[in-house]
Amino acid sequence: GNHGEKGNEDVTSTAASITASMNHITTGDTACNSEKKDERGKIMVAVANYKRLHAQNAAWIEAVRTHPDYRNRGLASKLLASIVDMAQQEDKEIKSQLVSSFSSSSSSSLSLSSPGNINDNGVFAPTNILTCTIQSNKGMQRALQKVGFVPCNIIPTLSFAKLKELPGWAADDSNATDNDKRNDVNGTDEASEERTTTMTATDAQPLLTALDLNHKVSQRAKSTPTSCWRVVSSEPELLSLLSDLKANFGTCGYLPGLYEYIVPGTNRLDLKKSIEHGLVLAFDGSSVVSASTKQEGSDCGNDESYNDGNGERAILAFTIDKRISSLKSRWVCSIVATSHSAFETALWYACHSSEVGRRMVRLQKIEDGDCTVMGGSDDDDDATASSGVDENGNSDEFVPFPFCLSFDDSLPLTDGSLASCLPLVTDQCVVFKYDNRAL
Repeated sequence: GNHGEKGNEDVTSTAASITASMNHITTGDTACNSEKKDERGKIMVAVANYKRLHAQNAAWIEAVRTHPDYRNRGLASKLLASIVDMAQQEDKEIKSQLVSSFSSSSSSSLSLSSPGNINDNGVFAPTNILTCTIQSNKGMQRALQKVGFVPCNIIPTLSFAKLKELPGWAADDSNATDNDKRNDVNGTDEASEERTTTMTATDAQPLLTALDLNHKVSQRAKSTPTSCWRVVSSEPELLSLLSDLKANFGTCGYLPGLYEYIVPGTNRLDLKKSIEHGLVLAFDGSSVVSASTKQEGSDCGNDESYNDGNGERAILAFTIDKRISSLKSRWVCSIVATSHSAFETALWYACHSSEVGRRMVRLQKIEDGDCTVMGGSDDDDDATASSGVDENGNSDEFVPFPFCLSFDDSLPLTDGSLASCLPLVTDQCVVFKYDNRAL
């Protein structure tokens, strides 16, 4: 498959296929009961999911699988090529609709027929076809490159194996043996749905505290006023921020998730709920300058990471990923940061903000079916809020749930930086994009 078995097992063993088109290749043989088959009863020897991500003019290919008895026959490449052809044909149809729309001067038809295909210069832009695989999966990489895909990014992600070793983080038992902690989990949607997150503030320490990395965060990042953060209140606002950071700071332009990019749309109810509950936020470093770093006697003036703040921006998002089953918490934290200082600020806030914790509690209760919060206000959870934490991340009050972390790869893993000290997967998730010039 395009992920393989060596990645984070919860996510990579589950094919996310929500509203995706499933493409497959069959043989002329009749399938037995134990084999996957299509509506004609033929053996399905290769399958893949294909999703259009209209909001960012992209398409995503995932869960490429080949029957064990039919591998090394070029079927994966053939299937990928057919998906590329389908995406290009869809582009032709959209472009044809655009021509008709322009001819009839129907702006409403234009907006409906081409979400995202018109760039800022008013030019039709072909769909950006993306997929990913792990670094060790050389077979999949060869199949992708044969069709015209080239590597473009990685998605740095924390290792589930390392996270499960943290006290109170594993789903099965916080006192599990090392052997138990390293055992693979089922990872299916059905298994995930049977478990609800019942973690409380005392079950596990926040990520930075559990990893003993609070000291790697600068005093400036720790003391950043909460006023420097603002809630991203809509999907268009998030898309605008992502586009701005890509254009001005060289980020990938997408919100990183677990072996995927999280793109707003009808399929991403998890992101929609997070936005509604104030769990997607934006940080502007220039606000720090006026709010704190220019104050007389501020420690930030002697901080080597200090600058004027104009290059320090970050997007912070929390989503619940129900594919996760080996960790007690299913929360995923996504960070897009333009500097190490901005990354430190974002991760500190993610781990220690009582406001974030309060919002996570509320959404988690709703996800777990707690009717007492349905239709209520955020004030219902004030009992879980605290006034803050000390510089070591200690607090007697509620803190955010533990989470797995993915972040934008534009942040260099400089030796000694906070990002370089995190327990990242060694078998990296590599993102590929289709480029017909590579053929």
